[in-house]
Amino acid sequence: MSSSAVAVEERASRPADIDARILDGAMVCLSRHGVVKTTLDDIAREAGCSRATVYRYFPNRAAVVEATVRRDIDWVTDLVTASAEHATTLEDAVTAMFVTAAKAIVTHTALQRALDLEPEVVLPGLSFEGGDRMFAEIGGRFAPVFARFVPAERAPRAAEWSARVLLAYLHPDRAPFAMTDDDAARALVRRHVIPALSPTPTASAR
Repeated sequence: MSSSAVAVEERASRPADIDARILDGAMVCLSRHGVVKTTLDDIAREAGCSRATVYRYFPNRAAVVEATVRRDIDWVTDLVTASAEHATTLEDAVTAMFVTAAKAIVTHTALQRALDLEPEVVLPGLSFEGGDRMFAEIGGRFAPVFARFVPAERAPRAAEWSARVLLAYLHPDRAPFAMTDDDAARALVRRHVIPALSPTPTASAR
């Protein structure tokens, strides 16, 4: 695309449109090239705008990548939350969330490419302090769903524990079954999630 054509297109687009195009372009590039090899020139080319335009919205390549990832996290959050909207039990809610999250993760081209080609980029965010921050954020994001079934003060920890269980069994080399399967997910929820989240009976109640 020539520079004059880009200028005309940019003038015709609302700022929000250009912002979305940049993030869309970044996701295509991440899926194609991975994180490390994606450049601002690649993103601008895919978005159909100039490099200067990208700089007007984002200070650097890292900021574009971060915004792209955050947008996808928001999308997955909305998707997983909606999957439990009509659940009437904790088991049904967590099972629906597990299956929906698993499908979103295993079919996410950019994430899977990064895990295959650049595990050193992704894995630090899933382990040790990075993992703790990630699970704490998950707990906050999904606490409202769990608060329908457990006391509100326990909801963030319930969501965090459930996410840890899902991640532990999602890896294809570790899981004896597919987490995208409803029956398999429900069996896992019954075995490792529900007992951990159910109130422990008091001595007088036993």
